[in-house]
Amino acid sequence: MQPRHTLKRIAALLAAAALGLAAAAAAAAPAQATGSHFDGDRKWFNVTTDVWGEAECKAGEWHVTWHLEDTTETDRSYDHKTLPIGYQTEGDKPWKFHEPDFESGATLEQDTEVPRAGEGDLTGIQVLPGDTSWVRLVAPTVWATTSGKLAVGATLGFSDKVLLGECTLEPSAASVTATCTDFTVLLEVPANGRATDFTVTTAAGEETHTLAPGETKTVTVPIDYDRGSDDPWIDVNWDEESTGLVLDDYRTACVGLAEVSIVADCVEFKIVLSVPENGITTDFTVTTAAGEETHTLAPGDAPLELYPLVAYDGSTEPSIAVTWPEGEQAFTFEDYDAECIAYSDLTGSLWSECDGVAYEFLNTAVQNGGTPVDVRFETSDGDSLEMTMNPGDNFFGGIDVVNEGLTVDVYIDDELFESYTWEYDAEACAETPPPGEETTTPVAGGGKLPTTGSALTVAVAAAAALAVAGAAVIYVMRRRAAGTW
Repeated sequence: MQPRHTLKRIAALLAAAALGLAAAAAAAAPAQATGSHFDGDRKWFNVTTDVWGEAECKAGEWHVTWHLEDTTETDRSYDHKTLPIGYQTEGDKPWKFHEPDFESGATLEQDTEVPRAGEGDLTGIQVLPGDTSWVRLVAPTVWATTSGKLAVGATLGFSDKVLLGECTLEPSAASVTATCTDFTVLLEVPANGRATDFTVTTAAGEETHTLAPGETKTVTVPIDYDRGSDDPWIDVNWDEESTGLVLDDYRTACVGLAEVSIVADCVEFKIVLSVPENGITTDFTVTTAAGEETHTLAPGDAPLELYPLVAYDGSTEPSIAVTWPEGEQAFTFEDYDAECIAYSDLTGSLWSECDGVAYEFLNTAVQNGGTPVDVRFETSDGDSLEMTMNPGDNFFGGIDVVNEGLTVDVYIDDELFESYTWEYDAEACAETPPPGEETTTPVAGGGKLPTTGSALTVAVAAAAALAVAGAAVIYVMRRRAAGTW
């Protein structure tokens, strides 16, 4: 009975021989290595492998993915494991090998079962400096049949040279643009770059974006600007690089200004307040003679119209002011008195009757509450009569004559309006005796005004025509002209 040999014992015997043969054959080894033997039945048996590498330039370093694949075509069963693995690069002697440091997750390691043909391969990623010109891997294996007659052997597992060349690290980059509403940040890491953390900082805070090689990302940061804020700014930092942007004169260039307009007529002011879409929420303070009131408008609100009444005390011109954080606008109604107040449009006349002096006065001031008028009559006999005429009043009456040559002085607000002397018309007054032939009667208030038997009295009527019969003389005084705006 033939003794059974384990693969572990066989590997120990063949490992040194395999690596020795590999070194000797380094200059001319093919990509495919085989171990070929007769088994106990004198049948030829081959185990073959293929070793190759794929290189990629990443972040300034070469990443070489190595593959070991069993290419044996047989229905025999056998054990097949890897022996110690090595690599060579420029400057190494043909017999000089280095142990590769594969990245985590590699399956291409010593003493690892090699999958049967068609069932997969063993892999490992080796990272080399970017200036490495070439690399070669040797991945020998040992095998032994597990059915039929015993056959054992080893494969050399040499790869072809993988030509590399220059692999340069490309830097990551960031750029910033802006509109009046947003910052736009473009972050880029080239395929041959390194994974990068970008920190984007504004007045509102910071945020970090991590990009892998080959990735780009656009980050939009809204601009939050309020009254009194500094000009909007942004900083982007990565690795040892940075960039940024400050929007100088942002308030002037990008923020719409509140607008105020004021007009007026004789009755009311008209104020229009507005804030544009790109403006800032604004408090408007409106100040009139009646006091202050505040109105707040947000960007895009419909314009606000206000109609405060005009207040006039007879001495100070009506005015109004609107203030807001960025400005002030005032309006004073110049010449309001002349433009808008209808004072006394006073119409008056005196004429001679057979027995005295008749008069009629009309205060036609009605617009905007024209002022009252004081009227005073003084006679050459020393008598007087006073009355106050409000806007719209119509006064008429008469003063009896006692003596020929009676003179009546009329004062309007203490200013002489007319001095009138009574005249006797003998032809027209044939039935009325001249003065001196009649008696006198006292008048109310202690004064004495002449009367005839059918004495004239002071009467007041709400409305009367100014037309009078005869050759009356009409005087018109207009102290202020009525006006409208």
